[in-house]
Amino acid sequence: GVIADCGALGRKVEESSMEHEQMYGTPFNTAQQWAMSACQYCQVHALGGGIRPFGASLVVAECSPRSLPPIISEQGEDERTTRVDTGTTNIFVTDPSGAVKNLQGSAIKSPTT
Repeated sequence: GVIADCGALGRKVEESSMEHEQMYGTPFNTAQQWAMSACQYCQVHALGGGIRPFGASLVVAECSPRSLPPIISEQGEDERTTRVDTGTTNIFVTDPSGAVKNLQGSAIKSPTT
């Protein structure tokens, strides 16, 4: 089923991250690395002889906020809340065939009153 496929795919990507950490000293640290690892495993199953392909896709997302220094007004007040965070947002969607798509995402937050 789909739930079992997602679990197996997630475990395989975790194993790949641990192998990467043993070899290079750091685990996967970007969404792209996680998505590419999942797609490599999916492609083996999609093209491998006698192996059932996965029936699930994964959505891997990351949001890396950029740290902003506070703006100090002439009165010495911290106006950090008026700054706009323009960090990076990445969304990757994996396909059971082994293809990966990079999507763009954004969010708008209305100020609380």
